[in-house]
Amino acid sequence: MGLPYYTKGVLLKPQTFIIFRTHVKVIHCVLSLRASYDKVVAPRLEDFILTHPNIKRAAELADLMAGYSTPHAFITSELNYDSEWKARILQSVVGYVCKIVEEAPTVPEEEVLKLWAIRAKPQECDSLKIKGFKLAGFQYLRMLFGADTAKPDVHIIRFLSDILERDVLDIEALLLLEASSKRVGVSVRAVDNYIWKRGARVDQNADETNTVRLDPDVAVAFPTEEAANEALRFALRVMEDVKCLTHYITPAVEDNQVEEPKDIPEEFNTEYSECWSPILQGELGELFAGEPESINKKSWMNAGWMGKSIRDDIRLWFKLNSRDCYIELYFYGTNPPESRNEVMTLFPTPDYSYENTDTSSETKVKFPVLNKGKNDRDDWDEIREKLVAMGTDIYNKINESDL
Repeated sequence: MGLPYYTKGVLLKPQTFIIFRTHVKVIHCVLSLRASYDKVVAPRLEDFILTHPNIKRAAELADLMAGYSTPHAFITSELNYDSEWKARILQSVVGYVCKIVEEAPTVPEEEVLKLWAIRAKPQECDSLKIKGFKLAGFQYLRMLFGADTAKPDVHIIRFLSDILERDVLDIEALLLLEASSKRVGVSVRAVDNYIWKRGARVDQNADETNTVRLDPDVAVAFPTEEAANEALRFALRVMEDVKCLTHYITPAVEDNQVEEPKDIPEEFNTEYSECWSPILQGELGELFAGEPESINKKSWMNAGWMGKSIRDDIRLWFKLNSRDCYIELYFYGTNPPESRNEVMTLFPTPDYSYENTDTSSETKVKFPVLNKGKNDRDDWDEIREKLVAMGTDIYNKINESDL
């Protein structure tokens, strides 16, 4: 089966390279290091594919490179790119890929490399000893060959650092995303794609809004607009789950562990579940009764949260910490800040006390309720009553408004 047809001038989407030949994926991976995909990578890949339509295997790329005096001469001539260090990395990665393929000569190249990508571990990156080819590059190579994983690049690290309000290491970022995506029940690659789009293509994909479009191979699982919105909500829930998981993964990283800790509990704290139980059983009214609305009911409710959607683009959360409790509204849709500003006109001060608690990725408003929380077990009745009373008021004002 040959390569897909190409039209000169049509931008090649980064995540669609899953269907392309292995040599294209290798070039794609290396050129992407610290470079803009749209400005640097896509046009050079397009020219190379059109110039060399008969190259179909990694070994053939290696042979083409061997015809030049140096890797730098190849990358300058064939890719119109002047970078000594990327030329060196490209030669090393091509050689590495060729060795993987040579170990299974009777199996199609794409199948060999997909199996390698799925089985490979992040720590194997160090064994390659390719200077400048770090964890993000290694993980991206795995993704391009078919692994459901993430690449802890500058966009993901910045995104998680903003959420956690501290610096995050690359391996920590990777473990947090993989563990949380698994718990929430969504592809970690889809979450990676979402974060990359927010960081690298917010202008192109937003159409002057805050919307982020999924790439084709990710979006195929979400064929309608409603399903796509749900996919983005999945990603945001992963981000929230990260805040809980960091208490388990970060110490492991500090101890130089490079795999997900085995002691992450399915339920963070069953006391939270016990606290929410009377609300869910309808003892304080029907509005918040029933099964908790969550992708992973146990992990959310037992992490101290209980949520309910008000509209497709607004979600209300009860949040219970050790020593305080509050209500938080999350805004989604095409322009969350604008939606937030409109909705908050329903809650004038001093009648309501609240604060904006936005991050770089989320638009939200916090309504303090009590300076009492999970540890104040004797006050749970009061906590539940106050949360439900304020939650009902907030819910009804928004739901009954014309906004």
